[in-house]
Amino acid sequence: MSRNKRWRERIKSLIILLLTVSAVFLAWRTGLFQRLMPERATPEEPEPTPGVSSYQAAAEPHCAAVTGFPGLICGVCYDDDGIDEVIREFRSVMGETLGSASVPVPVERSVWQEALLGPGLFLEYSAPVSLNVLACWMGTSADFPADLRADRLLFALPEKERVDFYYLDERGNAFFCETLALGSALYEGINRFLPNGADFAVQNDALAACDPYALILRDLPALHAVTATDEGENTAVQTAADLFGLKLNAAGSFQEQEDTVYLGETGRLRLEANGGLRYLAAEGQSLGTAETEEDQIELCRSLLARLSAAAGGAGKLQLTDVRIEADRRTYCFDYRVDGVLVKLASGNAGWAVFREGRLEEIGFRPRTYSLTANAVDRIPPLQAAAASGSIQRGSAPELVISDPGGEVLLEPMWTLRERSS
Repeated sequence: MSRNKRWRERIKSLIILLLTVSAVFLAWRTGLFQRLMPERATPEEPEPTPGVSSYQAAAEPHCAAVTGFPGLICGVCYDDDGIDEVIREFRSVMGETLGSASVPVPVERSVWQEALLGPGLFLEYSAPVSLNVLACWMGTSADFPADLRADRLLFALPEKERVDFYYLDERGNAFFCETLALGSALYEGINRFLPNGADFAVQNDALAACDPYALILRDLPALHAVTATDEGENTAVQTAADLFGLKLNAAGSFQEQEDTVYLGETGRLRLEANGGLRYLAAEGQSLGTAETEEDQIELCRSLLARLSAAAGGAGKLQLTDVRIEADRRTYCFDYRVDGVLVKLASGNAGWAVFREGRLEEIGFRPRTYSLTANAVDRIPPLQAAAASGSIQRGSAPELVISDPGGEVLLEPMWTLRERSS
């Protein structure tokens, strides 16, 4: 009997050992140990890919939608802080997705739409953005065709381990890429956002005439009136002179029509009568050189950021257009105040012209914006969307601040935005 008892004890010990090993293995596979262990301090920004310089985003999404598994959406629009939170949460997985994307293949719009209404992350930019440039802003590099631009991006979470990437190009055509990005990272981010009642227009039969992929919020964030002045103009002009090595009190200046022109060794600074300033490089000179589009955008963004900082205020410059003509590229920037785009009556707030990789011209219209405590009440987005579709089929509602110049009090107003997609 004692021998049988010893065997029973050995069998019990063996079973306990097997159960322990099984529990340890399952804990490792599910990440339980990592959740129980103290979190290591990690930087907010992912480590850049070796050989890739650090780039700052020259544009932020106009709106974002995080869709959970029941199909419920958390929509963010006209809210700089909210957009920043979305980008911080998903920046790493977006970089991994773009950096590992396969060659794009065209798909039917119905395929795009099905993925759009499933779990994932949707981003919409105010203007089409190069996917290679966008990858640089996310801390990685990509190998998309150089002329490929998109303004609507979708990082979808299918029933598999990897993220699917979709986008609509400048003409509204849908494309799909397989990626190596792990779906678990996207899944974790999605679970941190609670639905707030936002929908896409395509989900509402009453909005059949509206742009189908317009994101429609249930409620608008708090909106405020904005004051606009030219009080930062003199500081911006002096900053431009310092930046380009000019002495404004020198004798080398003259009047041309209503503008004042200052001459320097490498170019001329024109102070326009409407308050704008424009620097033109002399023949054979340049303000800098950059071969790739991402480097060109970063160069002009950094220069314009210094001029904008000198003007002060709450306005942030955003890349809103890229114009390509033969060997000439023009990058256009506009102000955004608290998530709302500002359209100046006098034209773009900033621009830079490259020719054959050389920065030959840069312009800036200094404006100083300040948020007021005056709340602004606008009709709900759903009504605005219905109205836009009835006025112009396929359009989308958008809040915009129109700035005529001078010292004025401005408010965001609904406008129609026509889209090819």
